[in-house]
Amino acid sequence: MGGNSHETGTAPIVVALGGNTLLGEHGLETIDEQRDVIARTARQIADAIQTGYDVVLTHGNGPQVGTLLLQQERVGETPHLPLDVLVAETQAQIGYLLQQALDNELTDTPDFITVVTQVVVDADDPPSRIRRNPSDRFTPKQKPRRNHSRHDA
Repeated sequence: MGGNSHETGTAPIVVALGGNTLLGEHGLETIDEQRDVIARTARQIADAIQTGYDVVLTHGNGPQVGTLLLQQERVGETPHLPLDVLVAETQAQIGYLLQQALDNELTDTPDFITVVTQVVVDADDPPSRIRRNPSDRFTPKQKPRRNHSRHDA
């Protein structure tokens, strides 16, 4: 990230939040619980921003993607979306909730932005190397399945 923060002359700080840190006490229960966890997280990040640091946030979304996969599997008549679209949906959702919480905490600062990214996955990577995530506690242990076409990111 080179360069210094315009406010303090220090390098910007990067805060990496795992998808699990954005869950409630018992996992991804309700949106209200997720908003509460994100609001508490935003308060801590706001402290760094108010001190003068430029902050870059990055976050995981494994449990959130797993929840969307489960929702799709439980509703048979709804067209299923590919994994790359579910990843983008959850990236945007978490980014939006973080933006909203930071805007609520820091009303006198500029707006925050969310950037949705893509990752290229090696098509030759065997499915057995897929890591299981906490959302798997809702599903029976089974062989991971591919939920994307060869064109998905």
